[in-house]
Amino acid sequence: MQIKTITVNKSEKNKEGVKIDVVVPASDVEIELLSFLMAGYIRDAATNGKFKVDLPDQYRITYQAEGSFLITTEPGVSAAKSGGNPFYTPPKPVAVVAIQRFGKRYDLAYAAINQEAFKTQKAPAPAAAPKAPKAAAKKAPGKK
Repeated sequence: MQIKTITVNKSEKNKEGVKIDVVVPASDVEIELLSFLMAGYIRDAATNGKFKVDLPDQYRITYQAEGSFLITTEPGVSAAKSGGNPFYTPPKPVAVVAIQRFGKRYDLAYAAINQEAFKTQKAPAPAAAPKAPKAAAKKAPGKK
């Protein structure tokens, strides 16, 4: 594992953003290990009120990039748990989590993901096709 400095919260007001040190796994084994350990830690932190994100009963943690992990709902929930919906339910993002380093101390850095942004939006009504221009009526030869 490595410690990498990343920049977050860049905006027009804060062009430099905030630099934080995060743990970045260096191999697939480290990714799997951190995901496994974080799942229990996050569950305990949420139970103790230290993780202020509404977690579903079942969730999955996957590595994204730059030391960040994504918490999502478990995909394909059975019909009994989804209110009778017999169709596949895709995973929904819940939060982004990283392991942040403060000198010799480590803690979670996290942010909830706004679920409103992922709701399906109504597609705009298709524009009416333009009408073909009417051709000028041709006059029969010899008529005025």
